[in-house]
Amino acid sequence: MGRDLGLDGVVDHFTLSGDEAGWLRNKTGATRLGFAVQLKFLMWRGRFPRMRLELPPDAVEHVAKQVGIAASELTFYDFTSRAAKRHRSELRDLTGWHECTKTDLVKLVSHLVDVIWHDEPREEQVRTELLRQMRAEMIEPPTAAQVGTVIRSALHQADERAVTEVAARLARADGCTRRLDALVFTGLTGDGPAQDDATAQDDEDDVESVLADIKAHPGNVSLNSLLDEISKLKQVRAVGIPEQVFAGIGVQVVGAWRARASASSPSHLRRFAPEMRHVLLAALLFQRQREITDTLVELLNSTVHRINARAEKKVTEAFVAEFTKVRGKAGLLGRIAAASLGAPEGSVRDVVYPAADGEKTLKDLVAEMKATNAAFARSKREVFKSSYSNHYRAGLMKLLEVLDFRSSALYAPAQATAEIDLAYQLLASLNLRATTINVRRAELIRDAGSDSVDDQIATLRTELDIAGPASLTPAIELAGAFHHAVLDDHIALNATLTRLREQTSDEDHAYFVDIAHFMAGLPLDDPSPAQWIDGEPATRSRWRALVTARREHLGSLR
Repeated sequence: MGRDLGLDGVVDHFTLSGDEAGWLRNKTGATRLGFAVQLKFLMWRGRFPRMRLELPPDAVEHVAKQVGIAASELTFYDFTSRAAKRHRSELRDLTGWHECTKTDLVKLVSHLVDVIWHDEPREEQVRTELLRQMRAEMIEPPTAAQVGTVIRSALHQADERAVTEVAARLARADGCTRRLDALVFTGLTGDGPAQDDATAQDDEDDVESVLADIKAHPGNVSLNSLLDEISKLKQVRAVGIPEQVFAGIGVQVVGAWRARASASSPSHLRRFAPEMRHVLLAALLFQRQREITDTLVELLNSTVHRINARAEKKVTEAFVAEFTKVRGKAGLLGRIAAASLGAPEGSVRDVVYPAADGEKTLKDLVAEMKATNAAFARSKREVFKSSYSNHYRAGLMKLLEVLDFRSSALYAPAQATAEIDLAYQLLASLNLRATTINVRRAELIRDAGSDSVDDQIATLRTELDIAGPASLTPAIELAGAFHHAVLDDHIALNATLTRLREQTSDEDHAYFVDIAHFMAGLPLDDPSPAQWIDGEPATRSRWRALVTARREHLGSLR
C-alpha cells in the first residue's frame, strides 16, 4: 500500500460529494468500494490507480467508511479486470476526464511551445507544465514514453521558434545578416575574378582571425590591451546587432546560443542553416559587446590607477633623493638636540637659535617643510599628466570615443532610486563612510530642484566639516551647484561657487568650478587651465543640457 496522506489530505482529496455518492447507488460490496476509490484517486492525481499498492491506506479507510464497506473488501477488487476498465469508462463519462488522443498530444506540444519558447527550457519544468495543462484540460496522462516524446518535441519546436523569431528580427535590420555572414564566409558576392588557392587560403585565415579576435579575452593591463579591446568593440559594433534583437528571450537561451557559436569555427558555422548561423553569431556578438565594454571600463580604471601609482612612486623617489642630498639637515638636528639636552632650562632664543646658526635657518626650514606636501602634489600631477600626454593619451582618447558614460541619477531618476536603495542595503552592515556620502550625493543629484535638497546639502556640509572626509566636499558642492542651476537661484549659486573656489584652490578638482559655470550658463571669471577633450563649447553645452532636461522632468511632474 502507499503512504498515509494524513487527516487533512484524506479529508481534502478522498471525501465524496453528494453527487459522487449518488453515482454508487447501483453498486455493492468490493465493486462499490473499488469504484469509489478509483473516482477519488482520479480527482486527486489526474489519473486512475494502476494497482492497489498506489492507494494510501488511510484514504482507503476513509472512503470505506463513507460507502459502508469494510476496507478489507478492496482486496477482492481487481484493478486490471474488465469490470474495473468498465468502471473507468463510466467515470470518464461522469467526470469529463478522457484518455489522451493524438489530437491532444499535438495541442499539448503547441501549448508547451507557446509557454517555453522564450525562456530556458528545462526538462523538469516542461514536464511540470505538461502535467498541469493535462489536468486543466482533464486529460489522463499517456504512457511514460509518450510523455518523453511530447517533451522532446516541445523543446525542439521551442528552440526552432526562438531561432525563427530572432532571425526575423535580424533580417529586418538593414544589412545585418550580410555582415554576420561576412564573419564566416569569404568572397560573398562572387562578382570578382576567380581566386587562386593561395588567395583563398589568405581570405580564410583572415576570417578565422577576425572571429578569433572577437572571441579572445584581454591580456594584462597595458596600452596595447586597451587598444586591442577598443578595436574589438568597433568590430562588433560595425556588424550592427539591433539592441532589442533578444528582447523577451531568456538570458540562458541567449547564453546557450553564444556558447555554441564560441565553440564553433567559421567552417563549422558555415554548415548551419542561415537562420541558425545568424542567431548564433548575433548571440556571440551581443554578449561580447557587453563583456568588452565592461572590460574597457575595468581597463580604464586600472590604467588610471597605474598612471597614478607610477607617478607617486617616481615623485617619492625624487623627493627622497633630494632630501638625502641636503646633508646639513641631519647635522643641524643633532646640534639642536645636543644643545637642548645641555641646557634644558634655557630659552629657545638662547639655546636653540645659536645651535641652528640663527633664527633665519629655522624659518627657512619650517617654510621648506610646509612646502613639501604641496610640492609633492604638484610634482605628482605633472608626472601624471606627462604619462598621460606621452604614452596613454592616444589610447584613452580612443576609449572615450567608444564609451558613453551616463549617470542614472541624471538621466533616469526612477532607476537611480532603485540603485540608491540597493546601495543602502549593501552598506547597512558596513562602515564605509566615504561610499555612504557618495550615495547621499547621488540622492542630491536625483532630487535636484526639489524643496528638500537645500536641507540635505546643509546637513552634509556640517557632517563633512566635523567628521570628514574633506576630499568629498567639492563633489557635494558641485551637486549643490546643479540643484541651484535647476532652480535658477543665482544667490545660492554664487555662494556655492565661492566655496568651490576655496576648496579647489590647490588645483585638485579645480575644473569643478568650470562645470558649475557651465551648468548655470555663466561665463568663466578667468581663463581656465582645464583642457576639455571635445573643447569647451561642446562640454558647456552638454552640462547645460542636463539642467534643461532636469527642469523639463520636474515640469512634467506638476
